[in-house]
Amino acid sequence: MSDHVVPQGGGDPDHGHRCPGEGVPMSRLTVTTLAGWPHRLAPQGLTADLGRMPTRPASGVVLLPE
Repeated sequence: MSDHVVPQGGGDPDHGHRCPGEGVPMSRLTVTTLAGWPHRLAPQGLTADLGRMPTRPASGVVLLPE
């Protein structure tokens, strides 16, 4: 995962900049299925430096299967 800021923009998708991930929308079924998988949070530090962009835990968020 990149730590760079990605500028967002509009325009014709064939001739200009578009939002990252725009061409790969997640369906409601996909989100519901993934959210329903049994999992647990791995032991990790979840503190985040609020002065850093993007703000996220240094370890990321690690989920383990049940």
